[in-house]
Amino acid sequence: TYSFPGSEIDLLGRGLITAGAMTGAHARMLLRLLLAAAAPAGEIGPAFRALGTPGTAAELLGGRLVVSR
Repeated sequence: TYSFPGSEIDLLGRGLITAGAMTGAHARMLLRLLLAAAAPAGEIGPAFRALGTPGTAAELLGGRLVVSR
């Protein structure tokens, strides 16, 4: 990609959280679940990175979203 204001490189540098291999619907659902669970801001990016990677699984344990590989 190119480096200009608003480009992917620019947005990633500004803290954009990508959805990886997730569809838009899956990404929106994950964000809603994280917000409803009052997940700290520092946990949202790692959750998207983990769940947006093909071959990962997630399970709900003790009220927290836990990602296992």
